[in-house]
Amino acid sequence: MTVSVTINEGTTSTTDATECDEYIWNNQTYTASGAYTFVTTNSEGCDSTATLNLTVGYSAEYITDIAICQGDTVTIDGTNYTEPATLTNTYVSQLGCDSVEIINISVEEPMAFSISGPVTAISFTQASYYISQPLGGYTATWNVYNGSLLSGQGTQNINVEWGEIGFGQVIAELTNGVCTVYDTLNIGAVGISELSDEGWMIIPNPSDGEFEITSKKRSNSIDVYVYNAIGALVHVDSAKNADRLMVDITNLANGAYMLRLVHDEGMFTKRLIKN
Repeated sequence: MTVSVTINEGTTSTTDATECDEYIWNNQTYTASGAYTFVTTNSEGCDSTATLNLTVGYSAEYITDIAICQGDTVTIDGTNYTEPATLTNTYVSQLGCDSVEIINISVEEPMAFSISGPVTAISFTQASYYISQPLGGYTATWNVYNGSLLSGQGTQNINVEWGEIGFGQVIAELTNGVCTVYDTLNIGAVGISELSDEGWMIIPNPSDGEFEITSKKRSNSIDVYVYNAIGALVHVDSAKNADRLMVDITNLANGAYMLRLVHDEGMFTKRLIKN
């Protein structure tokens, strides 16, 4: 008896593939590059080995949100934008995979506000100023001209001490990282609280620039400040334990000046005329 034996060999196969994001092979989903093997039985009952050499590229979506304040401009790829917009750009990688960039431009309306408080002031006295509108996401930065900010920086309410005779300003800057807005409150005049000048004399007035200030009683300290028409300090004099003081402003131009005299019992102002 003769027996014939047939020996069948197993089979092998190799597949090279490049795909974006994922690849389905033999009912399996692959999302990473690599070499994968699949073994099964062929029709002749022998092992069949398949190898997959897979390269996976990835698609991507990038979203950028840009907020601008109404009236501002943002420039993207050479184009200026002042209104809300959505921009989409698609880029193809070396593996042929798409990446999408989305830019969302939003426009924010700035906050409207105003500063409230007294618009006239007395030198060396305190006053309060405030923003009545809620700040929301805004932060406040205050600046004071011709005065000192005592408290409240960064809040809705501040306390100010006014300085010398002249004009003043309270300035508030509000910002939320997108919009920055300002308001200015002009203080018409920073003056002196008039006290009695009883017992004090300024002679002669008008004069050619030399004035004698006299009092009925002696003061431990007499300080004199002379201001020009725009409130600038142009002359200072002082005396100790005295009842009189000479003020010489002959070097100044002819015109009207304001004299502030500070003594033991208070202070007062007088108008000087140099001619």
